[in-house]
Amino acid sequence: MNQIQIDYNTIKLILNKKVISIKPILNKGDVNRVYIVKTGRKIIVIRLNEACEIQRFKKERWCIGKASEIGIPTTRVIGIGTINNTAFMILNFISGLNGKKISENKPQIWYKIGAYAKKIHSIKTGGFGEKITSPGHFNDSWEKFVKYNIESLNKEDKILSMGVINNSESEKLRRHFKSLLEKQFNFGLTHGDLSLANVIVQGDNVTLIDWGSAESTVVPHFEIISIFENSLQEDDPLFKNFISGYGMSPKDYENMKPDITSLTLLKAVDKLRWAMDQKPEMIEKFSARVRKLVSKFI
Repeated sequence: MNQIQIDYNTIKLILNKKVISIKPILNKGDVNRVYIVKTGRKIIVIRLNEACEIQRFKKERWCIGKASEIGIPTTRVIGIGTINNTAFMILNFISGLNGKKISENKPQIWYKIGAYAKKIHSIKTGGFGEKITSPGHFNDSWEKFVKYNIESLNKEDKILSMGVINNSESEKLRRHFKSLLEKQFNFGLTHGDLSLANVIVQGDNVTLIDWGSAESTVVPHFEIISIFENSLQEDDPLFKNFISGYGMSPKDYENMKPDITSLTLLKAVDKLRWAMDQKPEMIEKFSARVRKLVSKFI
């Protein structure tokens, strides 16, 4: 029995009612398995993952609730839970086209995404990072995160022995990261994956979906970094629509760029260290990113 067949049986157990149709949404992210399910007159979306991912679904539920409170059009959580070692989240179905399929009105859509980002960043959080421990509180510390990456840049650093960086570059990275501890940043919630792939568009309505990458972090810097990683280049005219929707002037952005550079380097190096500990198959990918960024900025 393949995974889709297993998921079909799981969905029927979750709903415990007559299911008319179950349609997988393919190529929608790397984390969850997503299905559109029709039961009677209702259409819903069910996302499935390993049971340990229930905390991510709890985080999404909290984020969605907070976003809805401040007027951001988003999904509605019908329920979450676990069954047969599978975590599930049930959401309402939103009519419209995925943003990736939209060829017109992209400037207006990115303007709205920018306006949504400004509101999201106003949501207060405690702690730092991607993992939520209780509603609104995340499990890590900004100072601890930065200091770990500073202290890891030492003579025994595996990144040095791997040839990703050299001694001179290591010292320059240390200076970049130390400078971050002297800054007074604003912290708040980020969506973490603002893109056309994560909006549903119907006429003038733009609905923001998929909060799995949300985190408590430096705003708006980390949101902008994730956009550069996943969606737009800095010189893309659509990025200007984003910052305009955010209410940020070009001068404001230019003043922010040195810190964005340091934070981009920090995030890339930390991601490589994560891969070295947790995902060996991703080491080459993240090594290449660090080499590219160091070559560009150091």
